[in-house]
Amino acid sequence: MDSSRWEACFEAHPPDQCPARIRARMGAGDSTMSSTHFSLHYHIVFSTKHRQPVIAQDWRPRLHAFIGGAVRTLGGIPEMVGGTADHVHLLISLRTTHRLADVMRDVKHSSSQWIHETLNLRNFGWQDRYGVFTVSPTIIDKVKSYIANQEDHHRKQTFREEYLDLLRMGAHRLIL
Repeated sequence: MDSSRWEACFEAHPPDQCPARIRARMGAGDSTMSSTHFSLHYHIVFSTKHRQPVIAQDWRPRLHAFIGGAVRTLGGIPEMVGGTADHVHLLISLRTTHRLADVMRDVKHSSSQWIHETLNLRNFGWQDRYGVFTVSPTIIDKVKSYIANQEDHHRKQTFREEYLDLLRMGAHRLIL
């Protein structure tokens, strides 16, 4: 029996419902690891080209919703999207098969295209680079709150100051 048939059985049924010969070949006798488990959460920050404050408040929620939809279209889970006039924060979960660079390329491309076509802002662009920080499941709620409160946060600190602190201190220590 080829491995694709074994995997199909395990994907379709609990291990104890697959034939014994398949369970034995796939190591299903150990129920503690009967499938792949992962928890991959990323806090991503990226800016508008030249950090220009061009993301207007009247369409910012639509942009954030679009970006969340773009992440979902790629098979990820947008846990929180927020930001200000010159940058965006994402908290997303991805599968083990995702390549973060590809996800970011596609999210930035599709959101730029949406802005160009829907809002007719032909000169809009994102900076090429971005910052990404892994997030422990134990602090997801704190990161969500941090992203949700970006407007308040940036009354006290510029994007540049915030980003340098994220790099210097590590995202988790800054948020906690």
